Amino acid sequence: MTPARRLARFIHLIPALCAVFLAACAPLRQAQERARLKALTCGLDAVQKITPSGVCAVPLIADRDHAIPVVRVRANDGAPFSMIIDTGGNETIISARRARENEVIQSESESRIITAFGNREKSTAAFIRSLKMGTLELQGVFGLVHFSKPRAGLPRGLGELNVLGTPTLASFSWLTLDYAAHRATFSATGDFPRPTPGRALALPLHITPEGHFSTEITIPGHRRFPVIVDTGFDGVLLLSPAMIDTLGLGTLARRGLHSTAIGLGATSRGTTFLIPEMSLGGNRFQHILVWSGPTSEPILLGSGFLQNFRTTFDFKRAILWLEPR
Repeated sequence: MTPARRLARFIHLIPALCAVFLAACAPLRQAQERARLKALTCGLDAVQKITPSGVCAVPLIADRDHAIPVVRVRANDGAPFSMIIDTGGNETIISARRARENEVIQSESESRIITAFGNREKSTAAFIRSLKMGTLELQGVFGLVHFSKPRAGLPRGLGELNVLGTPTLASFSWLTLDYAAHRATFSATGDFPRPTPGRALALPLHITPEGHFSTEITIPGHRRFPVIVDTGFDGVLLLSPAMIDTLGLGTLARRGLHSTAIGLGATSRGTTFLIPEMSLGGNRFQHILVWSGPTSEPILLGSGFLQNFRTTFDFKRAILWLEPR
């Protein structure tokens, strides 16, 4: 074989070699991303034990005025209360009131967390012996106790800050949110059954250095940007003022309607307006409702968009599946 033919054959093999290399790197990347979540719980497992370990369905509270997924829980076998399944929250949080009523163990040291809408109230590390959602039980849950003041305007029972955050959620193999059926399905083991080819979007699912789940979004005329997939955000798309400037959407934003965003433990004044379209995984979505205001996060994709799909966070494969309703 001549040197030219050997070179040509090697060049022909480059795409296959790259695919093998990337496949080999994927588990390493996922391990590095999961290590970020473990750092949020001081290197400890976010959940010590989950029963049952297989597939378990939990009802979501139906609320026609809000899209965010909410479940009823019991901490340490106490009275039930509401918690948000919050893929944009990098901590599992329970309010000071619920912690006190349910004998949640707290540390003496204090810190502060900052939510997307600017809540800066104090918090302490917490250990919840048992957290039950229907027939699903999480034993030994690490998180925070948050001393925020109750606020009006949030979905029923959510004036307090009670959320299931990313370290707890990523303790499962996969999680499906069926907004239309008002059902969340958890599985601590096993693989998520892949949807029929062509029936779902399969988007890469990453973990940011801060512990949020993210994928990639494209606004026409611009490059791709990371977007936090935030089920705790009730809207469709959130863009910070800095991102508005980057995307050249200032004129549209100035023509928008003034509105107040009510977030977890805080409220914020901003503007609501439409952008022509956005793309996820090469698929175009038109007439996108955007909220913009003083926020620390550049881009959030919320439950206002995800509710149009059977949304699965496939933590084991690092894929976000969006199956159209």
